[in-house]
Amino acid sequence: MGTYVVLLVMVLLVGLAVLGGLYFVLSRDHTRR
Repeated sequence: MGTYVVLLVMVLLVGLAVLGGLYFVLSRDHTRR
């Protein structure tokens, strides 16, 4: 059960990082235009 929780937290962190990166790239591209 503990391992499952750790895996879930890792997936959440990765998802947040990917979303943040995508948002940053999109906003940068928008300002560049």
